[in-house]
Amino acid sequence: MKNIKILCLLVAVTFSTIALANQPTASNVGHKINGYKYLCMENQGNKYDLEDKFNSFFASIGFTILSEDDEEELVESEKKYVLYGTYEHNAVPDALNNTTLTLRNKDGKIVFSSTKESACFISVKSCANKGSDKIINEIKALNYSFDPTLVDKKKKSETDSPQEPAKVEKIKLARQMKADGMATEQIEKYTGLTSEEIDKL
Repeated sequence: MKNIKILCLLVAVTFSTIALANQPTASNVGHKINGYKYLCMENQGNKYDLEDKFNSFFASIGFTILSEDDEEELVESEKKYVLYGTYEHNAVPDALNNTTLTLRNKDGKIVFSSTKESACFISVKSCANKGSDKIINEIKALNYSFDPTLVDKKKKSETDSPQEPAKVEKIKLARQMKADGMATEQIEKYTGLTSEEIDKL
């Protein structure tokens, strides 16, 4: 009787683990595909029709699909909204297979990546379809809706670095000199700040 209880517990834990594995991961949910509106899949020969399948799905949720030639002709200011996709399927007959989709931005940073397992007992293509279906369901759960401010805010935060410590010290010195009644020209000379910066102090 005790052995049966242990067996039931093991089965329950196994099914819970499988269910959790098929849920969107926290890291993927944290990445904002909503900041992008174009998809450019790398030409990989459309293995197992995965390229067509992913292109069709992304078009259905609102992405504009670009060929590699289209992407080259896109104006530079729009390229920040492009996701560059690659996929992979490791084909092992009569075994568990992995299907992977990776989406990167124009700087090569991963925005979304997912790998799903599927059992391959009928055909490799059927197995690839099952894996890609799981990835598509994960992306559906992200509720895509284009929001250009997500990328724009990210770019702004990357460029808006805090003031250098040396600059902060110069500003402190300039404030003190200004408070002591020194002329702007002298403050410029000793701090290296511009007259406009000194006037704002």
